[in-house]
Amino acid sequence: MANREPTDVDRKSSASRYADLVYRCVCGESLRVDPECGAECPACHRCYQPEIFDRGEGGETILATLCQRRDDRPIVADDDEQDESLVGQQWEHFRIVERLGRGGMGAVYRALDESLQRYVALKVIRGGSDTAQDSPRVRQLIQEARAQARVNHPHVVHIYFVGRAHDVPFFAMELIGGPTLEQRLRQGPLPFAEVVRVARQVASALQQSARFDIVHGDIKPSNILQAGDDAVKLSDFGLARRLSELDQTDAGTLAGTPNYLSPETAAGKPIDFRSDMYSLGVTLFELTFGKLPYSYSTPGVAERLHAHQSRPVEFPEPWPDSVPEAWKSVLERLLAKRPEDRYADYAELLADLERVRPLSLPPAGRIQRGLAWLVDLMLILGAQALLAMPFAIEMVREFLTEHPVMRLLTAFSTVFVPFLATSFVCWWGNTPGKKLFQLRVVDAHGLQPSRTRMAPRSVMQYALAWDVAISHVLNAVGLDALTPAVNLAVGILLLVEMGFVLFTRRRQALHDKLLRTQVVLDARPTTGT
Repeated sequence: MANREPTDVDRKSSASRYADLVYRCVCGESLRVDPECGAECPACHRCYQPEIFDRGEGGETILATLCQRRDDRPIVADDDEQDESLVGQQWEHFRIVERLGRGGMGAVYRALDESLQRYVALKVIRGGSDTAQDSPRVRQLIQEARAQARVNHPHVVHIYFVGRAHDVPFFAMELIGGPTLEQRLRQGPLPFAEVVRVARQVASALQQSARFDIVHGDIKPSNILQAGDDAVKLSDFGLARRLSELDQTDAGTLAGTPNYLSPETAAGKPIDFRSDMYSLGVTLFELTFGKLPYSYSTPGVAERLHAHQSRPVEFPEPWPDSVPEAWKSVLERLLAKRPEDRYADYAELLADLERVRPLSLPPAGRIQRGLAWLVDLMLILGAQALLAMPFAIEMVREFLTEHPVMRLLTAFSTVFVPFLATSFVCWWGNTPGKKLFQLRVVDAHGLQPSRTRMAPRSVMQYALAWDVAISHVLNAVGLDALTPAVNLAVGILLLVEMGFVLFTRRRQALHDKLLRTQVVLDARPTTGT
C-alpha cells in the first residue's frame, strides 16, 4: 500500500473523534485536550497550543500517556510544597526519604522500609478531594498494584505493600536504581544484542501477564527500567486491564501513549494481548534505529493515530550492517496492522527472538576448516565423476563427437552437481563436511547468513567443482580455447584464498572476508533471558 499522507479531512475527522483526551501537564495536573483548539491547565494556567501536545518546548517528543474513559475528570492540583513536605514522614512502616518523580496521579518517593531495612519506591496518590476509597484515581491505583502483583515475574517491578496513610492511598514497590530506556535512548540507539535481550525479557514478562489475562496497555521505553547490566524490568501497570473484566463501558476507550498505540486501540476497537505486541514492536523499532516507525509532518495527535492504522512502517534504507536482516521480519510481524497477522502467542515470538539472538562463538581452526572443505569438495567432485562416467566410455565418446546434444547433456551433468550443492547449502545453512567436524558458517552477529550471502560463498569455496563444470560447458559449445584461461583464473583464486588463510592476521578466507562471514565451532551457548 502506498504511503499516503493524511489530508486535512483525515486530520479533522480524527481530531473530532478523539476530542477530550486527558493530558498530563508538566506540573502533574490532568487536563482535557481538544486537538484542534488546545487547552489551559486548571492548576498552573499554562496554555497549550494544539501543536504542543506531542512536542516539548525544545522540540523533543513528549511520551505522554493519554486516557479517554468515562470516569476521567480533571484533578484538583496540589502545590509542590505539599509533595516536598512528605519527606521525613512515616507512612505505615515506611519512612519517606526523597521524591524521585511526579506524574498525573501523584508522586513516587524513595522510602526506607524499616521492617526489612531496605529502600523501596513509594507511589503516593496526590492529596485532595479525589482520594476517597471509591474515587477513580484510587481505583486506578489499586488496579495498577494488583495487576503488577499478580504477574510476579523476574522482569516486572515487584509490588510489596498497598496501604493508606494520612487518608491518602499508596503502594510500595521495588526500587530500581537504573535509568529508563527512554533515558538511554537520548544517547542514541542501543546495541542490537541489547535490544534483543530487552525484547526477550519484556516478551517473557508479557507472556506471564497474558497467562493472568492482563493487558499492560502502555508499553514504551519510559516504562522499562534498567535493573542491572543485563536485566530490565517492566513497570507502570496503571492502564493494565483484565480482558475478562472488560464490559461495554470500555467500548471506544483510548488509553495509552499516542506514539505506541496499536491500530485497534487507536480505532477504539476491542483489544487483546496482541495490542501489547504492537506497542512492543514500536518500542523495539525505536531502540534499534533511534527513531519511531513513522515520520510525521505535523506534531498533532491525530496524525499519529492515523499512522498506526494505515501507514506502512518506514524501515531504514539501506539496511544497517549493525543489525541482522532477520530482525526486519520480526518487526514486520509485531507491527502488522491486523492483530491476526502478528504472532499467535508469546511463545512463537520468543522462539523467533531466540533465532535472531546474536551469539559469540569461538572461531574454528585452520585444520578443522581445511578438513571440512576437503570432505565437501571430494563429495562434489565424486558426484560429478559418477554422473560423467557413462559419457567417458570409448563407444559413448565416439557417439558424442557426432551428436552435440549429447555433449550438452554431459556438460549439464557436471553443472548440476555444484548447482545442487549450492542450493542445498543455501537451504540448510551448512555442509556435510562442516557438520562432520561440528562447524558452521555465521555472519557478523553469529547468526546463519542470508541466502544471498551463502550462494556466492558456496560458489567461491567450491571453485574447483565449478571449474570442472565450466570446462565441460565450454567444450560442449566449441569454446575449448577459453578453458585454459578459466583454469588459470580458478588457480589464482585458490592461491589467493590459501594466502588469506595462511598469512592474514585473522586467518580468514577471502570469501569470508568479502561476505563478512566466518566459520565457527557449532556450540550454541545455554539460553537465558
